[in-house]
Amino acid sequence: MKNLFRISVCFFMLVLLASFLPVNKVAAEETKPMLAIVIDDFGQARAGVKEMLDNNCPLTCAVMPGLDYSIKDAEDAFAKGHEVILHMPMEAYGKLPESWYGPKVIRNYDKPEKAKQLIKECIEATPHCVGVNIHIGSGVCLNKELMTAIMEEVRDNGKYFLDSKTHEKSVCTEVAAATKEDFVSRDFFLELTGNPDYNHAKSELMKAAKLAKKRGYAVAIGHVGPEGGVSTARAIRDCLSEIESMGVEIVPLSKIVQLTKTKNI
Repeated sequence: MKNLFRISVCFFMLVLLASFLPVNKVAAEETKPMLAIVIDDFGQARAGVKEMLDNNCPLTCAVMPGLDYSIKDAEDAFAKGHEVILHMPMEAYGKLPESWYGPKVIRNYDKPEKAKQLIKECIEATPHCVGVNIHIGSGVCLNKELMTAIMEEVRDNGKYFLDSKTHEKSVCTEVAAATKEDFVSRDFFLELTGNPDYNHAKSELMKAAKLAKKRGYAVAIGHVGPEGGVSTARAIRDCLSEIESMGVEIVPLSKIVQLTKTKNI
């Protein structure tokens, strides 16, 4: 009986000690809600570029290919501690001005082989690139054959894919599952199209933070240039302390991709 009592006491002490070990702190940190803020349109218009990169949080900077500032913006973003992805122009569902696309664009009528080659070239031309998302693309994201080729190429280059969800019927989620591509979708846009609005950007960002707290993660997309620029950069800066007080961590998008991959969300 004495031996049994001693064993019971030892077991109780071990359980009590385990509750104070650092491993519990690590586990808590791993489940902290995460918010990724992706900023599109680097490489072209300069409005808000400096202000955005100076924000004291890790942004994910989506850089358009083949433009005057594409390489500089990618290098500057990386130097400031931000994550860099390729913001790949893809044709819209309807007619849009050609100047909106830039010199490198995947067309709705392109063959899969051409789409693959363009993706490969643009990934290689974007310094520090770890992922790809869609610029415009409301037509291409409906084309299962093209999106399959695109996702396969992104996967084979070891990059993740973010569906910007520029069309509600996007096939990207389905194609990502079929191709086993590391993937996540956008939850919020911070701006109304072509209409920078500081208060609107703050409101949408806080909605994203609340979703992250509820679901465990969220993805918001904003813009440099005429759609957001300085206005959106200020909104992000002014929300940082409130987001932190909610217990939500702003992270590079790759962390959320890894989370969803690990937990199969």
